[in-house]
Amino acid sequence: RQRTTMNANLIKALFVVVLAASCYAAAADSNSTVPAWPDQFITIQMQYWAQSGDAIQKTVWYYDYTNFRHRLDHSMVDRGTGIGKFLPSNNSEWWIGNDLYMYDFDKGKCTHLDMGFGIPMPNWFLSGDAEELATQWLYRDNKYRETRQMSKPAPYSPFNYYSYKDTGVAFRLEAPGPTGRIVVNDFYDFRAETPPPSLFDLPAGIECVDGSAKELPPYAVWANHRA
Repeated sequence: RQRTTMNANLIKALFVVVLAASCYAAAADSNSTVPAWPDQFITIQMQYWAQSGDAIQKTVWYYDYTNFRHRLDHSMVDRGTGIGKFLPSNNSEWWIGNDLYMYDFDKGKCTHLDMGFGIPMPNWFLSGDAEELATQWLYRDNKYRETRQMSKPAPYSPFNYYSYKDTGVAFRLEAPGPTGRIVVNDFYDFRAETPPPSLFDLPAGIECVDGSAKELPPYAVWANHRA
């Protein structure tokens, strides 16, 4: 029972884990004209697990690189027929320093992992062997949007990051999922502002059990190695 819950928690956190590892594998500077993220921001992410049963998950990001912490609040919109069946309907992650706390509020449980590395840097998608590709017109919300694309190699498939061409604001991230399939992440209401410090207080009344990096899926093991 414990093993099943932990694996589900690790799957839902894997996207963030891989992002963090990617940023540490590369240098900090870039000549790209695509702007980096601000050091602090709040945004809404709609995540589509394409080719994995089409699950849809909504996530509110509270990103605070200044204080090296990141909170993500997830809610399941549509479980689909694939990976969504194994994910909680209401869960959150607090990544503070190198410590990742994964809360499953459906079951009142928490798993803690010492990752050995922290949240993604604001320029992770610009650094190292990332390259800017041709301008892309992407369709969303019944309208085509002109974007700039950065592509960064990874196992299975690359990270493809898109920002609005006119403003540089984050638009979409396509990332390798835990099964090697593509995960599409669309960003909405992206605001450069400081998240309230109280949002990073861990929930009271739920004890966190230490997990082990040995239980991470193969892709996360690669990510940990790259870090």
